[in-house]
Amino acid sequence: MTEKNIIELLQSKKYRLTNIRKSIINCLFHEHKHTISDFINHIQKSINEEVNVSSVYNTLEFLVNEGIIDITIDPVTKEKSFELIDKNDFHIHIYDRENKKEKTIDISEKLMDAIKKEIKTDEISNIKIFIEIKKRN
Repeated sequence: MTEKNIIELLQSKKYRLTNIRKSIINCLFHEHKHTISDFINHIQKSINEEVNVSSVYNTLEFLVNEGIIDITIDPVTKEKSFELIDKNDFHIHIYDRENKKEKTIDISEKLMDAIKKEIKTDEISNIKIFIEIKKRN
C-alpha cells in the first residue's frame, strides 16, 4: 500500500484529512517502526506548527481501527510503536535482549507456505512473529 492509496482510501470513506493525519501517514513511509515521539518530531518538522499530542494519539488509534497500522510493544521498555500493515510484507522481529536491539528479517516464501499450510488458508492478511533472544548464563 502506498501513501497515495491510504489517502484515497480515507477520502473514499469521507474522512477528513487534517495536516496531522497527512503528516502521520507520510511518516509511516520513512522508517519501519515509529514511536509516538517519532510522529511528533516528524509532524513538527513537516507542518511547522505546535502539535496537539491528543490529536496524534487519536489519529494513531483511528489508523489502527482502519487496519492501516498495527501496534507493537518493545519487550523491555514496554514502549508502543506503530508500523504500516503491508499485506505483502511478511517479516519476523528478532529482539536481542542483551544488546537491546531489534532486527527485522523478511520471511522466506517457503516459510510462508508452511504457515499457510499449517493454518489451512491462503488468505493471511497479517502475521506477527516476535523472537526474543537471551544468551545462556
